[in-house]
Amino acid sequence: MFPEKIRNKHILELGSGTGLVGISSFLLGASNVVITDLPCALPLMKHNIEQNCVTTSSNNNDEDDNVEKEKEKKCIDCAACDWFDPPPIQSFGFSSSLVSAFCSHEELEREGKSLSSSASLPLHQPDVILVADCVWLEELVVPLLDTLNCYTTATTTCNDAKEDNDNEEEDNNHDSHHQNETKQLSSSSSTKIVMTYQQRGKAAHDLFWNKLHSMFHVREIDTCKFGLYKPSVLYVLECQRK
Repeated sequence: MFPEKIRNKHILELGSGTGLVGISSFLLGASNVVITDLPCALPLMKHNIEQNCVTTSSNNNDEDDNVEKEKEKKCIDCAACDWFDPPPIQSFGFSSSLVSAFCSHEELEREGKSLSSSASLPLHQPDVILVADCVWLEELVVPLLDTLNCYTTATTTCNDAKEDNDNEEEDNNHDSHHQNETKQLSSSSSTKIVMTYQQRGKAAHDLFWNKLHSMFHVREIDTCKFGLYKPSVLYVLECQRK
C-alpha cells in the first residue's frame, strides 16, 4: 500500500513466522531488514530469505551496474527474539557498517561481522518496526507491547526501557524533575510501528487496545483510499512513542 514508508529504511519485524512481511519489505526497497521470531522459526525464515532475496542478473550492463549498486546498500537476516526476554537492540546489527550487500548470517561472520557482536558498532534504531497479526492470546499482549516499548525507546537494554515505562506510571513516587527526564528519554526515538491487527477475544482486545494507546500515539490507516476494503475487526495501525 505504501512502499515509501519502508524504502531505504532499517526495518525490524517482530513475530515474523515465515518472514513474508519482512521479505516483502526488503523486495520493496528497504535497506536493512531483520526478521525475528522464536528460535524454532529461524530455519524456515532463513530458507525463505535464501529463496526469495537473491537478485537475478540482467542482460543489460547498465541495469547490472544499477543492481549491484542497490545490492551494496541492502542486507536482510533473521534472528531470534523472545518477547518474554527480548535481546538488546544492538544484537540486530542496525549499524551503517553492516548495511552492505545482500548477506546471510554466515556471510557476515566470514567478514568478521555478526549480529551478535555488533554492540560495539555505531547504533541505529530501526526506522520502522513491522508487526503483522501477532495479537491473539491474552498472555502475549503485555510481552509484545513491552518489547515494542523497548525497541522504540532510546535506552541501552530492554530492562532500562521497562523501568522508564514503569517510572512514568508511578507518578506519586517520583518528583516532577525525574518525570520530565524520563519523558524526554522515552520520546527520543523516531522509530515508527506499522501493525496489522485482528480483533479476537474481548479480554485480549481490551488489554491490547488500552495499553497500546497508553504507550503510543496511534493512527488508524484508512485502507479504503487504497481500494482495500476490510471488516471492522481488522486494523492497520501506525504508532509512535508518546
